[in-house]
Amino acid sequence: RLGRGLALAACLARPRGEIEACLIDRILSRQFRDAHPEALRRIEALANAEPSSRVALAQLALAAAMHDARGSLARITAPTLVLAGEYDALLGTAAPRALAAAIRGATFAIVAGSGHDLTLEQPLTTAASVARFFAAPTE
Repeated sequence: RLGRGLALAACLARPRGEIEACLIDRILSRQFRDAHPEALRRIEALANAEPSSRVALAQLALAAAMHDARGSLARITAPTLVLAGEYDALLGTAAPRALAAAIRGATFAIVAGSGHDLTLEQPLTTAASVARFFAAPTE
């Protein structure tokens, strides 16, 4: 968790015009960025048109680094799906896998070909995974 927080903090230490690009590099996989340069330019333009404040981003990074719900996970009784991007440079697959393991009966799946932002990089695959999960009979 500390390493992820430091990686985000490193983005915040960049000059004003480079913060969003750094964050996009952390959230979108290299594979997606290389394969979809036009989409990447649109995403960067949107992020640069309304940049987040450094303070808000620092608060978000700090909250993410400090959040620890591990003690509550065993109390979850609802059917739970945990998805992870195959190329997620921000979380990797070990942390989401551990999250699923800590929730009784949770289903874990890796979304192939995706980084951290599953819905942006693999929207159809992600939607299909969620739809299958909700369509499956419950016990």
